[in-house]
Amino acid sequence: MNIINKVIDSFNKHVNFGESEKIITKGITVSLTGILLANLSSFAFLFCKTRLMPARDVGLLVLATSITLTAFIIANGFSGAVFRYASLYRGEEKPEKIKGVVFITYKFAVPLFLLILVLISGFAGYIAVDIFGKEQLIPLIRIISLATFFGAISNINSSLLRSKYLVQYRYTFDVLRHVLSVVIILAVLLVRRYELLIIFAAAWTLANFFSMIYSFFIVRREFPFVFQREVKAKEERKRFFRYAFVVQLSEMLLRFRKEINVFIIAFFLPASDIALYNVALRIGFATGMLAQGLNEIFPAFAAVLYGKGEIGEIRRMHKKSAVTLSLMSITVFLLFVLFGKYILGLFGSFYKNAWVPLLIIAFSFVIESVVASAGQILNVLGKPHFNIVNILIAISIIILLSCLLIPKLGVVGAAIAFSASFIVQRFMALGQVVWVYSIKEKNKVKFFGI
Repeated sequence: MNIINKVIDSFNKHVNFGESEKIITKGITVSLTGILLANLSSFAFLFCKTRLMPARDVGLLVLATSITLTAFIIANGFSGAVFRYASLYRGEEKPEKIKGVVFITYKFAVPLFLLILVLISGFAGYIAVDIFGKEQLIPLIRIISLATFFGAISNINSSLLRSKYLVQYRYTFDVLRHVLSVVIILAVLLVRRYELLIIFAAAWTLANFFSMIYSFFIVRREFPFVFQREVKAKEERKRFFRYAFVVQLSEMLLRFRKEINVFIIAFFLPASDIALYNVALRIGFATGMLAQGLNEIFPAFAAVLYGKGEIGEIRRMHKKSAVTLSLMSITVFLLFVLFGKYILGLFGSFYKNAWVPLLIIAFSFVIESVVASAGQILNVLGKPHFNIVNILIAISIIILLSCLLIPKLGVVGAAIAFSASFIVQRFMALGQVVWVYSIKEKNKVKFFGI
């Protein structure tokens, strides 16, 4: 990462970039490097799953993960609030308020996460057998719920670090999880061949635990004042929880929209088709890596500018980044058109059947690059409830289309439903953020929202 930063700094000296462009360029470059490494490690983990286990078992593992992620969906509200207010208070240069945000979060989040962990473990039998009719899910849900608990805490720490533009650590944690998982799995298989499903679930849990521990070390190093007694925490609970609640509702609906296809496929199709859809989604996401790279740095950058009241600069950089990312995402999409089947074949000949769903999903991520960080900017500008409306409409679309298309078209129908809802949601967010820009600039309002 240090080498990348030196190259960018040297480039900026010879190109007429403003300060905003420098921050965004460096952030996106670091993010894309991290995303690339995280995806390579993720694909290595996915490769192990698809090569060592039959598609049915891969599908069960994906389903169990979707169930636990949905159960812990409330964690996203805390992460979103930490990210927004830590960024905002950095713009205001108030470390005591940042410390207050951290204290509020852990005071309420950890007990709540423990309660969810107990509940999901206790109801694992009901969820696995009575809802999905798959008894093998019971131990998987219980083991992976522990991994999700550790991951939820890591995500809070990651959000705090991103408020300081340290986006690389989010991917460092991801790479650590995937690499450790693969190492643990291979080490266990060399000693003795246990039940593979349990091995994968246990390895993922241990990897998430070590990632969580490492994230605390990084937070202590980057935010030392949080641990200093002389810095008094200033808590603004009402403001924090009001925003966290709205963002939580938004993130909960967003997670539900993302996972609903897995649940509907589980009702209509065999578990092997869940694996097929998961591979298409994971590979197709590569088209959206550029947009994700922007989303890792732009919201924190926008929050700092928002704290200074510089709305026009946010709008200018949003437009500029969207044009650049659109051209780059189209290029990645064309590579999938030409070489998608060969890439899918690496995971096994069965997964070549995911080529058409891959193209459909990849196209939706091309559209995301056109919209850029519109949804994230709505949160930063104090309008997270707009995202709730958008996601509710998207969920309605995906449920309707999935129930109609999956029984007839299988995984292709699931891909169409996902992409249609995704595109509608993104363009609604773009229209709304353009409107908020105009209101703020016209009325010279510094703060307009939560």
